[in-house]
Amino acid sequence: MIAVFFSLLLVLLVLSVPVGAALGVLGLSLAELYSAMPLYLALGELVWAASTNIVLLAVPLFILLGQILLRSGI
Repeated sequence: MIAVFFSLLLVLLVLSVPVGAALGVLGLSLAELYSAMPLYLALGELVWAASTNIVLLAVPLFILLGQILLRSGI
């Protein structure tokens, strides 16, 4: 079974599918086969939890603040 998914990964990479998209497709298909709860049901919660982490939010906001200060001439 793993050989099938590995060969499918290689086929997707040879077809110039981006690595992230190929791994995402394979991950969702493997989750359908091997998981009791499919991954796509929990995917929204995973994305929301990662995007609302205050530590990870501080860096882009700091960069945005720097750009605003640079463009305004302060």
